[in-house]
Amino acid sequence: MIKRLLPPLLVVALAIVIFSTLISTRPQAPVQDRPVKGVLVETQTIDFAALSPTLTLYGRLEAPQMANLRAAVTA
Repeated sequence: MIKRLLPPLLVVALAIVIFSTLISTRPQAPVQDRPVKGVLVETQTIDFAALSPTLTLYGRLEAPQMANLRAAVTA
């Protein structure tokens, strides 16, 4: 039983040792200062006013049904 488990465990242990060695001996990357990029925007001064939209339409207004209106009480 031990003969079957020993080779895979040795391979895993060796891989862990190699990984740890590579991580601990790697060179440190120099820190690069990045310039702060400013966002350019345009501003506008607003004036408050009572405004309403206008819309010019051309056409004819028709009721969907004809209506006969009569007073219920005669004067």
